[in-house]
Amino acid sequence: MALDNTAVLKVGTGHFYTAPVGTAVPADLRAPGAAWTEMGHTSMQDILSSASEGGETTTLGSLQAKTLRQSVAPRTETYNMNLLQFDKESLRLYYGSNSVITGSGSVQVAQDPTPTEVAWLVVFYDGTTTAGIYAPKVSIFRSDDLAISDTENLATLPLKVTPLTYLTNAYAIEFIPPKAIKIQATATAQRSAQVVSAITVTNPGSGYSSVPAVTITGGAGTGAAATAVLTNGSVTSVTVTNGGSGYTSDPVVTIAAP
Repeated sequence: MALDNTAVLKVGTGHFYTAPVGTAVPADLRAPGAAWTEMGHTSMQDILSSASEGGETTTLGSLQAKTLRQSVAPRTETYNMNLLQFDKESLRLYYGSNSVITGSGSVQVAQDPTPTEVAWLVVFYDGTTTAGIYAPKVSIFRSDDLAISDTENLATLPLKVTPLTYLTNAYAIEFIPPKAIKIQATATAQRSAQVVSAITVTNPGSGYSSVPAVTITGGAGTGAAATAVLTNGSVTSVTVTNGGSGYTSDPVVTIAAP
């Protein structure tokens, strides 16, 4: 297994989402779309933890080979997270989907609570790198009793998220490994005496694996050329290699997409 710097994850921030059961994983984790609703503020000390049950191994053998093969029992994964918002949506996740919202916005806790079943998405940001956890169907319910024990920390609603099998899927959760988000870099040109004298990067972009091409068009001139300088997957500068001639207005600079 080769070294891959982009596969290392240091969480800077994160977002938790729910959607109707079966909602597909979004193509862009940083812009999940209207189907996904953010769960709100969550704890930065206890971001997310997982536990599992089952998975016991049994060694099977024959008279000739005492350790012929090994069988593994099914394993159930669960995740624990802590909501910091005490709004009605969060309280229903904690106390049960059959809790009643009154006309005044209060939450009446049912004595026979029903867990909430939704699709679930977690997105972690590490600079321009993004990782995620997705489940098409989970059950969400309280993981511990409510305890507000001091005035120094934000109160939490501890939740347990249990991924469930959805339709004929052979999986319950999908871990999305860290990968750099691909954003196209942008830049603008400056003129001096009808010559392109400099190019300023306005957005360095991200996710570049090779130096992108730079094209200069418009401005009524011709011949201008430039090359991009790439650092850690982003365009940090653009060097003018030929100022061209005849530019009566600022030309358009286009940096190829990653």
